[in-house]
Amino acid sequence: MNKKSVLIIEDEPALVEMYQKKFKDAKYTVYTASDGITAEKLALEKKPSAMLIDLFIPQKDGVALLESLRPKLPDSKLIIATNLDQPGKEAETRSKGADGFILKAKYLPSELVKIVDDMLAAK
Repeated sequence: MNKKSVLIIEDEPALVEMYQKKFKDAKYTVYTASDGITAEKLALEKKPSAMLIDLFIPQKDGVALLESLRPKLPDSKLIIATNLDQPGKEAETRSKGADGFILKAKYLPSELVKIVDDMLAAK
């Protein structure tokens, strides 16, 4: 597993571009996927150290992806990154194996990189 690699699973091109730039600037190897099926294949192939998983992605949503990947990639940090501020959603995703739950609107992309850095450092 690459120590500083991230898979950004997001279907909003502007967000992908922004996050990709910030993570590359922080010396991460960056992979991206805009749907759950592609994301799952890429995750299993590349085994990134962290994944940012949007809940609402086509073909296989973030929760289903989380449930599928958690047992297969126990060493990867699986982080839900969403704008869905719904009561109970964080608890639900954590019960399914998420290492973190981030509301995208509350953080600048550079702050998101710092959160991932801190999670990886805490391993």
